[in-house]
Amino acid sequence: MEARPSEWVGDEHIADVQPHSQEYCAISSLLSRGLPALRINRIERVQKPEQWEKYIDRVKVMNKYHGGANETLLLHGTGEHPPHDVLKHGDGLDPRFSTGKGFYGRGTYLAESPAYPIAGRYVHHTKGKLQLVVVRAALGVSQNLGFRVDDDTREMTMPGQQPNNRDRHYDSVRAGPHRPYLSGPGSGSIGGDDPDSSIIHVVYQNNQMYPAYIVTFDMGGGDLGDGRSHKRAKNMSGNGGGVGGGAGRRGGG
Repeated sequence: MEARPSEWVGDEHIADVQPHSQEYCAISSLLSRGLPALRINRIERVQKPEQWEKYIDRVKVMNKYHGGANETLLLHGTGEHPPHDVLKHGDGLDPRFSTGKGFYGRGTYLAESPAYPIAGRYVHHTKGKLQLVVVRAALGVSQNLGFRVDDDTREMTMPGQQPNNRDRHYDSVRAGPHRPYLSGPGSGSIGGDDPDSSIIHVVYQNNQMYPAYIVTFDMGGGDLGDGRSHKRAKNMSGNGGGVGGGAGRRGGG
């Protein structure tokens, strides 16, 4: 695996991704799944060599000893905290700064569907625009908790032990689909009866994540893609639903 991604340019820690490039189109496609009204305004690439090296070192270990790193791109909302401020921290998205009040304890919560953080309280609002972080995550062997939520899951600080290998813990938690604005399970189907629900992944070590992009966008006429306005979804988010314990406090939640 490359020591430095080939698309990185210059020495800046934050660099604009050129519109119409293959990289830009790939990230745009990730954000637009099931949300036809979403309009990308800007994609910024995060270029932090030290964080990248820590992540790649962890990926190599997982590939060699854990049966595979299982890398994927997921979405994280930083809530009231601007993504640029969160990512100034030397350790990037660090679960140690999590509030610890989420369904699955003190970890960093990552969504598969962009509709989940957008419809909930997790997306960052700035000057009429919205912002999310695209995270490259090494999920490894995931502990699938489905819809389970109880006192034990809320106290988690790491995944549970693997039943067939008591000397090794799972690498991450997979749960849901959950809904961002109502308690209880969702369908998790894009364009289905509950299009805002999503599978959620929780990572408990910051070196298993690399915050790769900051995306700034808007929702066109304010529609989330299912006829529900973003303002209404935001208002609904205060009723106790959602998985994380307050997204974006230096990357936790």
